[in-house]
Amino acid sequence: MTSERWQQVNDLFQLAAERAPEERTTFLQTACQGDEGLRREVESLIASYERAENFIESPAFEVVPELLTDDRADAIVGESIAHYRIESLIGVGGMGQVYLARDERLGRKVALKFLPERLTANNVQLSRFKSEARAASALNHPNILTVYEIGTEGNRHFIATEFIEGVTLRATLARGRMSVHAALEVAVQVASALAAAHETGVVHRDIKPENIMIRPDGYAKVLDFGLAKLTEQKSVSNNQDLIITHTQHTYAGLLVGTPRYMSPEQARGQQADARSDIWSLGAVIYEMVSGVPAFSGATPSDCIASILKTEASPLSRVAPAAPPELQSVLHKALRKNRDERYQTIADMLADLRSLKEKLERAASAPKIQPATLWTAAVLAIVLIGIATLFFARYRSLPVAARATSSSVPDGTALSALANIPEKSIAVLPFENRSHDPDNAYFADAIQDEILTRLSKIADLKVISRTSTQHYKTVPANVPDIARQLGVAHILEGSVQKSGDAVRVNVQLIKAASDSHLWADTFDRKLTDIFSVESEVAKVIADQLRAKLTGREEQVIAAKPTDNTEAYDAYLRGAAGSEVRSCLGPAVICRGRRVSHRVSSTDGCAAGRGTAGSRDRPYSAAQSGRSGIGQRVLSLCLPEGLRQSCALL
Repeated sequence: MTSERWQQVNDLFQLAAERAPEERTTFLQTACQGDEGLRREVESLIASYERAENFIESPAFEVVPELLTDDRADAIVGESIAHYRIESLIGVGGMGQVYLARDERLGRKVALKFLPERLTANNVQLSRFKSEARAASALNHPNILTVYEIGTEGNRHFIATEFIEGVTLRATLARGRMSVHAALEVAVQVASALAAAHETGVVHRDIKPENIMIRPDGYAKVLDFGLAKLTEQKSVSNNQDLIITHTQHTYAGLLVGTPRYMSPEQARGQQADARSDIWSLGAVIYEMVSGVPAFSGATPSDCIASILKTEASPLSRVAPAAPPELQSVLHKALRKNRDERYQTIADMLADLRSLKEKLERAASAPKIQPATLWTAAVLAIVLIGIATLFFARYRSLPVAARATSSSVPDGTALSALANIPEKSIAVLPFENRSHDPDNAYFADAIQDEILTRLSKIADLKVISRTSTQHYKTVPANVPDIARQLGVAHILEGSVQKSGDAVRVNVQLIKAASDSHLWADTFDRKLTDIFSVESEVAKVIADQLRAKLTGREEQVIAAKPTDNTEAYDAYLRGAAGSEVRSCLGPAVICRGRRVSHRVSSTDGCAAGRGTAGSRDRPYSAAQSGRSGIGQRVLSLCLPEGLRQSCALL
């Protein structure tokens, strides 16, 4: 295919893609003017585009357009690659083909992204593929697509990621503009994902509706960090002649990004930074609320000219119902001079959250009708009159009579109910969904570890495990439980353990509305279970907007042991004994050392069931199993825990 032919195909595709699906056939009949070959090429792009609406990427707009019309794309369906069985082709993107596959080991759906075989000999392409994988796998955030594995089989290079059930934001916008509330829900989640990426030095550089997935529960996921670039890397030379393209590669001299959403500096071929993502997110929010792009044109060149030379129409003109505060946010995000924009995505996220909360408060406030106001005014006048008469009569009484008629008010009756702090949470006992009921100890352990990590965050109020345990056998009425415990949020969960495979389901619930703030499923090996506990604690802190110190971040991310066999044996022993109350909150095994947190008053050895207020670590190995170490082991350790010590 010649470059002129490709340009013709691409231009027609752009125009067709902007039309409703039912209008595209009529449009192509007229536009192709009887050229059946041209029409087939455009329809091939449209078919790939529509497949991509359901998951992961937009079609490829790039210097190798033959990827999109390759009949071999479906050839590997039904094959097994490593431990993945290919089920269907999802779509084709600038860096390769994406398939739906099944992980035969863990029994879950995944998305496999392949670099085309004929391009693996190209060291630049292969380097880009691996760079994308490394950049994406380094990001750990609930609103970012999770990378499971980077693998190679023969000459096939692939990335395995989570498979998202849902539709792209582009497909959502095809149904019309979104409400301000719905748009802010998505915007806050995307901004939160970008904040996590920017903290690690990764810039997305291609934020657009096609790269944002919306799950059925409203949860947003940012996809395709294929354009991601570590900001500390040196920029490539831009001295070559620029070529306007939709490519998702990062070649020197190419404009990287999608024209409608690229920042002015990207349009000029300059180096992108975190502020480029801020511009792109602003353009996406504008389109979500208004239903029209902030910048557009008949051709990509016209669109870029619009970005460089014109201002977006005021939001008040295209979306009159949008609040002025949102107009201010977008005005700041879409400044052509990047030095005049938000300087960090965290600043933009703070303004978006503040506006979202303000609108939610206004929506939940009771609406007072004029008639109600008149009734209240009349009632107030009557009450004032009664109070005046009572006061006048009271003053006419003798002093002694006043004293007799007075009484000391009951403090409980006069005290108002304390406001429940917003940053408060109770972790309810996790449900054991394993086929083996003996695995209940493991569900208890996961709950205990998550609770322990949360309790290390000073900005959070966390209810103790003792207070939540009796809800293990009580039907879950979340609002009632939260009210009884005095918290604003509840964390529920379940654990399924089979061999060394563990599945943990968690859901964070806002008690006041009995609605889900966040939910996720973690499929991990037993050796990686500590990362799940840390990740859950971090997400909860983020959702509740708790401030973490550097020390607190280290503590909740800490891995207490590398010996999971010993840890599992300890949990089994602890489940059938009073070892938790005897030894304190933790037994930490490291190498050949077993440290027991023992009360400073030697409560364990004395037979008391609780530890002192200040625990101190004590090493039985260092003591030669004598003195207090010997008594701890002999009096407190059950068979399972002694087994864990033997493993060391």
